[in-house]
Amino acid sequence: MVAAFLGGTALGSLLAARAVERARNPARWYAACELLVAVWGVVLVFAQQSVDALLSAWVGADAAPGRLWLVSFFGTLLLLLPATLAMGATLPAMERCLADVGRAPAFRVLYAANTVGAMVGALGAAFLLVPTLGLMRTALVCGAVNLICAIGSLAFPGSAPPISLPDEPDVALPASRMRATVTLTTLLFVTGWLGIGFELLVVRAISQVAENTVYTYALILAVYLGGTALGAAQQSRRLALFGEVSVSVLLILALASTVAIAVPILGHAYQWQQWLLGKLPSGVAGALLAEAGLALVAFLPATFCMGLTFPHLVARAKHAGVSPGSALAANTLGGSLAPVFTVLLLPLWGLRTVILFVAGGYWMLAVCASWDVSRSESSSPGVSRSAIFPWKLGGALGLAAVALFAPPLQFVRLEASDRLRLESEGRQGTVSVIEKSDGTRTLHIDNRQQEGSNRTTYADGRQALLPLLLHPAPSRALFLGVGTGVTSAVATLDSQLQVDAVELVPQVVAATGWFAEAVPAEADLTRRHFILADARRWVRAGTSKYDLVVADNFHPARSGTGALYSLEHFAAVKRRLAPGGLFCQWLPLHQLDLESLASIVRSYQAVFPSAVAILATNSLDTPTIGLVALREGKLPGPQSVERRLGALPSSVRNDFELPDALAVTGSIVAGPTALESFAKAARANTDDRPIVAYRAPFATYAVESAPRDRLLALVDEWQVVPEEVLRLTASDRVWAERLKRYWRARNRYLQVGLNVRPVAGLHAMLLQVQEPLLGVLRISPEFRPAFNPLWNMAELLQQRDPVAGQALLDELRAIAGAREVVSGEQ
Repeated sequence: MVAAFLGGTALGSLLAARAVERARNPARWYAACELLVAVWGVVLVFAQQSVDALLSAWVGADAAPGRLWLVSFFGTLLLLLPATLAMGATLPAMERCLADVGRAPAFRVLYAANTVGAMVGALGAAFLLVPTLGLMRTALVCGAVNLICAIGSLAFPGSAPPISLPDEPDVALPASRMRATVTLTTLLFVTGWLGIGFELLVVRAISQVAENTVYTYALILAVYLGGTALGAAQQSRRLALFGEVSVSVLLILALASTVAIAVPILGHAYQWQQWLLGKLPSGVAGALLAEAGLALVAFLPATFCMGLTFPHLVARAKHAGVSPGSALAANTLGGSLAPVFTVLLLPLWGLRTVILFVAGGYWMLAVCASWDVSRSESSSPGVSRSAIFPWKLGGALGLAAVALFAPPLQFVRLEASDRLRLESEGRQGTVSVIEKSDGTRTLHIDNRQQEGSNRTTYADGRQALLPLLLHPAPSRALFLGVGTGVTSAVATLDSQLQVDAVELVPQVVAATGWFAEAVPAEADLTRRHFILADARRWVRAGTSKYDLVVADNFHPARSGTGALYSLEHFAAVKRRLAPGGLFCQWLPLHQLDLESLASIVRSYQAVFPSAVAILATNSLDTPTIGLVALREGKLPGPQSVERRLGALPSSVRNDFELPDALAVTGSIVAGPTALESFAKAARANTDDRPIVAYRAPFATYAVESAPRDRLLALVDEWQVVPEEVLRLTASDRVWAERLKRYWRARNRYLQVGLNVRPVAGLHAMLLQVQEPLLGVLRISPEFRPAFNPLWNMAELLQQRDPVAGQALLDELRAIAGAREVVSGEQ
């Protein structure tokens, strides 16, 4: 997409260059270009859904990388081409307009002003317009600005003679002119290629340290553009003393040096970030400023030099007979090829090596450019190739020193006893597996721990089993997101189920082998099939139907994941459900503020009005809520759940604490009425109004409340009635009363957990939990999460204090008897 956007802009600059120079009324050219951008923006706004559907159909659900790239590139190129052609022509046209009225500033001033405008646009869109207006209205606002620019340009004089570019004495001969044109065009092309490549690589590096939100990328882009504008705005009279050609060489050498210096700076990015956080005020503003400061340290030296270099090369090109439009086209065309660094070279060489390759590319370019110094010595007194040689030698030595001594760009943070079991850099991210001294292994993507390890089988497995058991008879399931692979593996415990698991990052699938020990022995992995694809595209473009779809609890603040919680995505999932199919969307309440949660619930209920909420576990520190709904109708009653449980091995039911239908349906915390009341004041999270993408980061930058407080607030607010959420018969009336008591006991259990603190010693722990847990069991003797641990502690207590232990066991046996009576087992 970067290649397509910049490629279209380059084509516009190239096509417009000569036309603008020959035009008698360049202001009309400029106005026409701005008007075209405005009109085409409006067209895209209203054609967006149709275009999205068309591109999705062209790509397909599981397109090979080559097909995906071709459709993404050519589809984006053609889709944006009218606008990008016009954008590429505006800067050359404006320069001509100002020249006609005798107010022509240097090209660098126009370039700096244009780049500052881009910076303001990036920040304004991310921090103000899109959160306030949404994407569609923001696009219309931008179109209105283009329209104002078009109208304003008509104030320029109506006609002027065409411009003829001057010739410099040293390029008067055709051969000299041709050589200078080729040399300067090559310099512009390669500096554009290396410059945008450096930007993409640094963004990749910073994304492993910063929070990776939409605000992160807006700030990084703003710093890149701001540094470039600052450099472009500088006067270069002192540099002019060296001669134009020599200045080019020195500036490109400076680029080589500043890019190389970025390697050790990025190698200590985490330390820089922590230092900045310590100096800045706490809260959202401090966290955002720290990310901007990190980008500033990494980007400013190189981008400042880029801002100096590009206008200088354009000025040289103009003197050699190359129009500013053609020069701009060459530079932008080079930038369009920059994705080669991240798509092809990064997976092969690694981040550190590719950045050093960019620095070395600048150095080689300077060496090649220095060959022209001898030809320009007559016009640059006191300057010779020998005078530039020390600078080239110093640059080479500096590059060698960085390559030898700079730290590796390894952003995985390890404790003293940790072992890095796996680190794999791919196109979509860097995947690592860390092993603790106690054998615990955790999965990380871009230096962030995912929700799962080889010690979280209980929670991961329940995220598969709960929705699986709430479906009457599934035969085919789809899991969106793989993680450690445990959740989709546990689903294969159902011997009748075929499982597809979609994952975007290939290295994640490869890493699942490190967590194989966490998969139950009874799982049949031959019935699980991994699919390497984007989850949203797979759902939208595919045609096969599934009885069960389970979506992972994606971190809502990460850039791009908010679209997996949108109304449009939920609607696409519904279309993929077979008749009677069930969809479960897991939500990480420990990473989600209540406002964003309400927006997601509103979106989900707009597609699935009968939605209910369930709890994956009773964890207070990492609570995970699932939104569950059948394609139509209520969830099945206890007979269906008991039948589904009977198909699982008894050891599995015990390991995951799902012995009966009461334990399964006891995970329900809210019905449709409670969810509707909770979300009624919230805006739905849609593709046009991406509430989650722009709201959820604030809870990441500055945590406002503890996860346990959010969970208990919801449990207190939400009410649920068995008849509202389950298909019950008249004979289920007694069972429904048991379920109500189970729910009350669960809520009380969560409140008890709020006051429990880790303590050493069995007696100290019993002093905290014995009476509260007995109180929970008096509400519902069938609530095993309270009964089982208390029974285990009673057996241990009996070994140390027989009298006290026996008394507790007797009380629990009495409760167990009551449980049998309540459950109808006697």
